[in-house]
Amino acid sequence: MRRTFHLSAVITAIILGSVFVLGLGIISGSFYATPRLPIMAVISGFVITGIIVGWITKEETIIEPGFSSFIVAIIGYIVFQSMELKGFLDLSRSDLALVLCNGILLTFAGAWAGEQLQGDSEEKTTLSIKVEWPWIVCGTTVGITVSVVLISSIVVWLGAHMQLLLYAFLLGLLFTGFLMGLRSPSSTLLESALAGFLTVILSIDIVIVTLVPVNGRVKLGGVIVGLLVAMIGGYIGERVQKLKSAS
Repeated sequence: MRRTFHLSAVITAIILGSVFVLGLGIISGSFYATPRLPIMAVISGFVITGIIVGWITKEETIIEPGFSSFIVAIIGYIVFQSMELKGFLDLSRSDLALVLCNGILLTFAGAWAGEQLQGDSEEKTTLSIKVEWPWIVCGTTVGITVSVVLISSIVVWLGAHMQLLLYAFLLGLLFTGFLMGLRSPSSTLLESALAGFLTVILSIDIVIVTLVPVNGRVKLGGVIVGLLVAMIGGYIGERVQKLKSAS
């Protein structure tokens, strides 16, 4: 069966992509003199766009956000080069192009995660130990993206304080678990825990370590607390879904 190309999804993705990619890139690039956080902010903008478009569009729309991200990348390249933001000054043109290409690729991952988030609450089972790996990947993608955005925002406005970063990190994990529990068609406590574990590990590697030093105890504590918070979020999401189904 031939698949229909959805122009509305393309337009939506271009608008959202321009807002998130340019907005996050300009804010981070204006605040930071090094490219690490601005790069993560730009890539997060691509992923967020993919997630939202994949989620809100009922039919399969992974291709449209991916196609649109190419246009957004061209716009971003022109804008970031012309504005000469201090966060991007150390990047060559080829480096900036490579960052935007990575954003294009990750838009597909975000769109796929958004498709998963559509879910089917009517088929949810209460007692299931089957591990749904697509939901683990989806939860990890959402968890990392939300954590990066929250942590970046806090650093921009309040500075790199460990306690505030921890709160933002845990809030991102709680939201991830809640979203999985709310949208997944099966019991998601195990998926939420595994997604939380992967989110903790990857976030520590690519976000927290680049901002402030993190010792072994903090890393271990982050893994344990992250698992619990993600599972709590998953449990709350499942309860909310059951209440909605019953009403």
